[in-house]
Amino acid sequence: MRLADRRAPKPAPRVNPLIGGVQFKPQEPAAATPTKPDARSAFTPPPPPPPPPSKSAPEAAKPSPSSSDIAPGNTYSATSKALPFELDVTSILSTKAAEYGRSLQQEDPLTRPRVRAAATTGRTIFVRAAQPGPNSAPTVRSALAMLGRLVNTQHIKNKYHSQKAHERPGLKRKRLASERWRARFKGGFCAAYARVHELRKQGW
Repeated sequence: MRLADRRAPKPAPRVNPLIGGVQFKPQEPAAATPTKPDARSAFTPPPPPPPPPSKSAPEAAKPSPSSSDIAPGNTYSATSKALPFELDVTSILSTKAAEYGRSLQQEDPLTRPRVRAAATTGRTIFVRAAQPGPNSAPTVRSALAMLGRLVNTQHIKNKYHSQKAHERPGLKRKRLASERWRARFKGGFCAAYARVHELRKQGW
């Protein structure tokens, strides 16, 4: 028995009914139907309107007003150059800005809104004895002293000198590391000195 006989029978090939499997019937010629008259063609237009009544002699002698002479109050034409008013945006904005500026101009600067500026842009110390606070002092001398303390605390002088010239990132990183190490060493040294001074007071 050969190998071809042992194989299973092959299945029937798949057929797509949409491709080549559908036989279309030939279309029969349509029977000639009698044409009906179109309803729109059969419609007759209405008669024209009656002519206007004839004008009398004095009215016919008056000239009819042209379209340019008639100027309705609520009509707008984009082509007409004659506007009922002149629109100046610059004058309107300047007027509003001047009114707002006059409303803010007050004699007492303490009534103005508080503006918190950065340390490098400056500080303001108000002189007032009624309500002393973090940004105010009772006298001019105390206000100058407070301003000096702010300048020293926020290192304004150091920032001024450090911002004079450009510093490349590598040098800045090394400088900051050195400053941090110096600050830590200073804190540790002060703590050790305070401990030694305390022990000496105890008699050691």
